[in-house]
Parts: sequence; structure tokens; C-alpha cells
Amino acid sequence: MAVENFLLYTESDASNRLTETSSRVTFTGLSPNDDNTYLYRDLGVDYFNGDFEHRFAFRLTSLAQWAWLKLWAMTNDLDDYVGLRDGGKSGFFISYSRTLTSLSLRLWQLDSGAVSATSGVNFSSQTTYYVKVTRVESEGTYGKIYLRVYSDPGFSSQIGTTFSINIQTSKKDFRYVHAPMSYGTLFDGNNGATGGYVENLEGIANSTGSVTAQDVSAIAQTTATGNGTVLDVGTPTATQHGHKWDTNSSPYSSATKTELGVPTIGAFTSNITGLTPYRTYWVVPYITNSFGTSYGVVKSFMTLADSDPSVTTEALTDVTYQSATGNGTVVNAGDFTIEEHGHVWSTLHLPTIDDDSDTTISGALGAYTSSLTSLLVNTVYFVRAYVKTTTDLYFYGNEVELATSANLP
Repeated sequence: MAVENFLLYTESDASNRLTETSSRVTFTGLSPNDDNTYLYRDLGVDYFNGDFEHRFAFRLTSLAQWAWLKLWAMTNDLDDYVGLRDGGKSGFFISYSRTLTSLSLRLWQLDSGAVSATSGVNFSSQTTYYVKVTRVESEGTYGKIYLRVYSDPGFSSQIGTTFSINIQTSKKDFRYVHAPMSYGTLFDGNNGATGGYVENLEGIANSTGSVTAQDVSAIAQTTATGNGTVLDVGTPTATQHGHKWDTNSSPYSSATKTELGVPTIGAFTSNITGLTPYRTYWVVPYITNSFGTSYGVVKSFMTLADSDPSVTTEALTDVTYQSATGNGTVVNAGDFTIEEHGHVWSTLHLPTIDDDSDTTISGALGAYTSSLTSLLVNTVYFVRAYVKTTTDLYFYGNEVELATSANLP
């Protein structure tokens, strides 16, 4: 998820309580009675209109008794909490309060001014905490909001229980996100000032996820393994990921793909199947959410051949003291395309194309002949028929022996 840039947010801060950097907003001496003190971003009408998960960290560095503050809020109107409540407005809020006995974090809801709230998660000052706020549209009549608090930035060690609140009376979509927001006028006149910060707010703007590609592995004749890594699940959270592949170099629109479901951060693999032997394929990892699809880099690989070309070497004919006719047969091309055939020879066993040769450019199957020339008199040679594929691979037939005759006067 992308971290919000607080320098792009708008202040309402007549008392100069707020200071922003790109990833952190610091509040100093912020009192419950500071009217209309908040930082907000306008995302547009009904921007938050479905499931979401927002994450942020906070730390209180100083506070007095009877301190009240909204660390995070989502509304359709601009005001402090009391102004919204008394104005009959709606919104969701993550609020902390310090009374005579405890310091706690709670989830609040305003429904046309009506207040409801969860129990609280107790916490301490001078400690950094990590918060998830999740909305699940499919739960309850109008959806449900969840609050979870963690002690680590990886969001793996949860503090206390999970708190939730049912969205009341109607489906609610929102325009503004706030971090933080002043209470307004505290109901009993107590006025405890607070210092601290909110930072690394994530999950606000819609974004596709992020995925990287690693080389394809376990390559066989008809199967291979695609490898990728999810770096970011996107906003909203991605619902699908996997690999796409094709025999052209741009597999993005290919219908041939794996669908591995909802992703998690980390490495993943795909079983790539139904391939043709000895064929080049291009594969790309992808990740999809309701905002769109993003891809890693394209990787190419070649499947293994299921069968090689077959060529045989027959006995030589027309043998003289310095020449002979080589005879061979291209039995089949296997999984390859043949572009030339011929014979190779040497005075050493198992000659290759690096030795003497006679070549014919042809992909035809069947019998063929080659001319072996410039041979030495009264010498034993070893001869093999061969074929060359369009992928520059050489395949050789069996070896036969040739003995040139003496050059008699």
C-alpha cells in the first residue's frame, strides 16, 4: 500500500497545533477544546464506497488527564467531532481518551448525530502502536467496521481483542479522511492537552498491487513453474494473482493463466501446463484488484524437446584414393525444424561439424548423398551423417568407417 503524503493534506489549525512532513503529522499541545483543528484530504463524493483497510501508526509523547482526540476519521463534512455530532452528521472515528483511570483506544460511529462506540484497547504513552481500520461491506445489514491494534509494524502481534461496530440505519459512503481531528468542546469542561503523532497512513488512494517476476524453473517438455513475488496487495486488496503465458512476447492479454486467488505479501508459484515441447514461451506475473491489474516483467523460456531428429549413416560408395560418396537418411525431424543436412568426417572417432564436412541446405526428410573430397591416400576415416535445426542444434547419425585406396602408378 502507498503511504499518504500529508504535505498534500489541508489544515484547519487556527491554534497552530499541527506540523506535517510527508509521512507524519505531529500534534503539540492539542486540547479537547481546540475547535476545528484537523488535517484532511478530500477524495471526492462517495470515494469510500465499499470495502477498505486503512493502516497507520501513532505514538503519544505527552498527555494530561481528560485528554480526548480523534487519531483517524472518515466523514462527509468538515468540522471537529462535536460540531459533526451536534450538526447531525455521520462518520467513523478512531479515538483515544485518558480519564482518571485509563488510557484507551476506541472505535466510534456517528449516525446522523447518534453516537455508538466499542469498548477500548488499553495502551501506554511513549510507545508506538499500529492500527488497522477495516470496513467489510458484506457483513451485517449495511456493513461492519473493525478495529485492530498491534505492537509491531508487520501487524502480526495483536494487542487485545478485535473490536467491531455495525454500520447503522443505512449504507454510508464518505468523502474526507482525517488524521488527526480535535474533539471540540469537552462535555464537562476538562481540558487535557496532548502531544504525539500519526504516521504512515496507508490504504487511502486506490492503487493496483505490485508484483515482481523471477526466472521460470522446473522446465520440462509440457510443463514449467512460474515464479513471482507480491510486494503490495493494492487498495482495495487484490482479489486475484498468478501468471499469464503465451507463445508471443506480449502475454498480457492471454487467456491462458493461473488464478491463485487473494494474494499475500511474499513469493508465489504457478503450475504452467499444456505446453508444446521445444517451444519458446513468454510468461508474466499479474495481480488484480477492482482498480486494475499490474504486471511484473516478462520472462521467456523454452520447453524441452520431447523427441530429437533421427538421421542414419549408410555405407559409403564410389570410394577412390581421394574421394567417396556419403549416404545418409533423415528419418524424422522430431520436435524440431531441420534446415540442413550433410556428412562430417575425420581421421578420429566421432567427427563433428568442426571437422571436414559437406553440407546441403534442405529440410527434406529421406535419403541424401554428400561428396567427400580431398581425402588422403590409403587412410582410414570415420564418417557420420548429420542434420542442423533452425535453432542451430546439430544431431548426428551412427559412425561408419571409410578406407581410401592406394594411389597406384
